[in-house]
Amino acid sequence: MKLRSITLPLLAGAALAAPAGALADVPGCAAPSAGGDWPVYGGSLDSHRDQSAEKAITTANVSSLALTWKLTMPDGGKIQSVPTEADGCVFTGTDIGGVVAVNAATGKVVWQKALNSGGSSSAFVGAGLVGAPAISNGVVYIGLTAGDGSYELALDEATGATVWKTLVDNGKGGGADSSPVPFDTGGGPMIFQAYQGDESGASSNPGYVILDATTGQILASHKMISGADYAAGDRGGSITTTPAIDPVRKLAFTGTGNPASPNRNPVTDAQIEIDLDSTHATFGDILAKVPGSPEDYPLPSDQTPPTCHHEIQWPASIFSCLQTDMDFLSSGNLYTASNGHQYFAELQKSGVVHTIDTSTMQPVWTATLGAPCLGCNLSSSATDGKSVFVATTGGNLYSLSGDTGSIQWAAPLTGGWHFNGISIANGVVYDLNDAGLLEAFDASSGQPLFARVLGQDSGTTTADAENSSGISIARDTVFVPSNSQSGGGSTLFAYKLGAAGGITLPKPPPLPGPPSAGGNGGQVVTAAGAQNYGYATPVVVMSQGSTLTYTNLDPVQHDVVSDTGLFRSDFAPLGKSVPVPGAEKLPPGQYGFYCSLHTGMKGTLIVQ
Repeated sequence: MKLRSITLPLLAGAALAAPAGALADVPGCAAPSAGGDWPVYGGSLDSHRDQSAEKAITTANVSSLALTWKLTMPDGGKIQSVPTEADGCVFTGTDIGGVVAVNAATGKVVWQKALNSGGSSSAFVGAGLVGAPAISNGVVYIGLTAGDGSYELALDEATGATVWKTLVDNGKGGGADSSPVPFDTGGGPMIFQAYQGDESGASSNPGYVILDATTGQILASHKMISGADYAAGDRGGSITTTPAIDPVRKLAFTGTGNPASPNRNPVTDAQIEIDLDSTHATFGDILAKVPGSPEDYPLPSDQTPPTCHHEIQWPASIFSCLQTDMDFLSSGNLYTASNGHQYFAELQKSGVVHTIDTSTMQPVWTATLGAPCLGCNLSSSATDGKSVFVATTGGNLYSLSGDTGSIQWAAPLTGGWHFNGISIANGVVYDLNDAGLLEAFDASSGQPLFARVLGQDSGTTTADAENSSGISIARDTVFVPSNSQSGGGSTLFAYKLGAAGGITLPKPPPLPGPPSAGGNGGQVVTAAGAQNYGYATPVVVMSQGSTLTYTNLDPVQHDVVSDTGLFRSDFAPLGKSVPVPGAEKLPPGQYGFYCSLHTGMKGTLIVQ
């Protein structure tokens, strides 16, 4: 029997797609189809989250998407990541260790397998399958968090039978949240798999391995903290994101986690470059690192108080150290800017998108989009190579210039926590609103094109707050996972163009004049410690002609003042809201503002 197989390309930025004229169907999976495949978490090695082979679904007809099938997870578990697709089957897993292969055209289960993870997930700790399955050359690769350690498994794509299983780490309390990434840099097929450490334990020792994809043998193993620094007490730096890989330069790029010790090791809260050339003496090593926002962001440097006790239970431990858990938990995008340089852009929990030039490993631009917090800004971004599409906690979805990071448009109310990743295909940006909606926007303008309440199709209330799932687009189909809010479990939906779809959302018309307080107005907010942390809403979106208000939840009074004198509020004491006169007269555009008492507090108002 011959299987159609996904062969990972050796061209940076190339889509991972099934070759034309494939040999034969995988038994039980759908026949070959146009629209490309989505065999890894980010859709391609460069993690664009962009389906470049999609041609059927457009901005003009996306409102005709309709349900073609749905599947409730057979084991009753929750989908925590992006469903992947290859060779006519969709593959996904759950927090209790179930894996399922589904015919991409019909939704019929081809095979299912229980991997017995020994636990289930919570809002803060993943279990079972947190990362997405990866498919390459007839094999499904799984990163599994089990009760006795973190494993990498290879399953037969056609049957689900175990080909090999390798223990990658047996650290107590750790796990494999990062998705496996198959690649070949000339030394044969390999797998990159990261694993995290227990941030509450003194023995926390996270790292990553590179395995032989055929045998499961570990070819390289690297701990995030060096032996000398570990002996000195440094901890942390877990990789829970999924790396982007350049197979031509033979490098991987990803962000790292926060420190789990009083001292902040340089490898923590950083973007790193890893050597994937098996002929090098440095194979598997970290070659360079670029610091992201510090733990006490937005202060310029980390401060360790005498109250610091990292040995107590997380997250109390980090708070005792005045650390705010500023991990990189959003997987970044590797793309080529207009100057020909390769950039890597990634959102940090600080609310800042950090972008580096990978040829120099130096920062090229940053964009502050959201407020920092323990559980904020985890959504993986997407790129079409020109723009970077980013969603932040609070619900704003942004289009940024890939060259400069400038905001091109912003769409509000696209979610709450918004841990869910963004995807794009053929000029349409797809969003899984964690209130339980599938949404689509015009990539060029941000105009809403489509919304579908998933509960209409599942028959139960769905919502995805604090869940890191996301959308994949393959075979002219949009695959969407969502969690049930009535007893747990997840449903996997498949949407194709049909006679009836969701709700077409036209762009709101210009308002005739300043309205009364309503949903189109904007609100600036400050919280406790604003003089150190800045506005809790560093970017505010409002409709032209509507009103802007400022609410202060900080014991210290602040105000909102235009950089150019176009609007200004009174000072607001604790618990008070004041209007910001002048904002209602602004034409569409972007306007900077600051606090006149604390000039380091800055924000951006977007009028549209």
